[in-house]
Amino acid sequence: MLNMYLQSQGYQQILGDHFFSPLTVSTPTFSLNKVKANPFPLAFVTKKDEMVAPKSACPGIKGEGAIKWLRLVDEANLSKGGINTVYRLETAGGSAPATCEGQRKTFEVLYAAQYWVYGPA
Repeated sequence: MLNMYLQSQGYQQILGDHFFSPLTVSTPTFSLNKVKANPFPLAFVTKKDEMVAPKSACPGIKGEGAIKWLRLVDEANLSKGGINTVYRLETAGGSAPATCEGQRKTFEVLYAAQYWVYGPA
């Protein structure tokens, strides 16, 4: 379903996955495992900078507000395949509710974002 939506919006290819590394639960990891490269690009990054999403950003399905824009950098030099910096931009939704009152014990807040990936300068 996500692939069909992205294609309808002009995005023809998913390049990889974003997850938190099992090595350290708090390490954002970007695996461009759909790219034809050996080794495929893999970035282990940490938050370096953040900014509040502009007021013009999409507030999300339930009007929760757009999450922050980020600059993530590999300062430990663990990344492979020529990437070491990721920007999260153009966010839509994703802000946590002000309170958990009325929520289930576990819940998710959906968001969408563009991720821009760069290598060393």
